[in-house]
Amino acid sequence: MSKRTILTGLFIVSLLTGCGQSDLKGPAGPDVNPPTVTQGVNEETQKSMVTVLGKIEAVESADIVSKTAGKVEAVLVDIGSLLRLDRN
Repeated sequence: MSKRTILTGLFIVSLLTGCGQSDLKGPAGPDVNPPTVTQGVNEETQKSMVTVLGKIEAVESADIVSKTAGKVEAVLVDIGSLLRLDRN
């Protein structure tokens, strides 16, 4: 028998056995449903924290180098400070 024939047979058998009616009927009357218990719920703020491992990489990068060799004697501005073009 081929795999296709076996799979088709299993499919047909599962359709026929899965479509039957259930005989799990309970007693008729007003007490069919079991008693229910309720409990109050308080709304609270839930703080969640996620810890992940990985490596962060830039999409693009650039190497900044000088055209001439030399030594930096002084840096006259702070990193991230706003600069203004002074045209004298």
